[in-house]
Amino acid sequence: MRAQLGQTRCGGAPTEPSIRHSLGGRRARWSDAYHRRIREIRARDGVIRLGQLLKLAGFVDSGGEAKALLETGAVLVNGEPETRRGRQLHPGDTVAAGDEIARIV
Repeated sequence: MRAQLGQTRCGGAPTEPSIRHSLGGRRARWSDAYHRRIREIRARDGVIRLGQLLKLAGFVDSGGEAKALLETGAVLVNGEPETRRGRQLHPGDTVAAGDEIARIV
């Protein structure tokens, strides 16, 4: 028999609503941040410029949007703010902008 929402299962593990309630709604926020999808971008010749990556990963639609985004300081490369559109990225570098993350492979 399946447990009804808010009840416990045979092993004593609560169903989803009980877990959320017991954590005060924090579980949903934590799991969203934890399960963010990291886009892996392959760079030809092992190097890609930051502006190109922002477009290729879908963070922005054009070079002008990339420039504007970089000017706000909202782009982090390996955890450090970056404003140079021409910065060269190498395999292992991570780029974050808002809720989006991309890694060079």
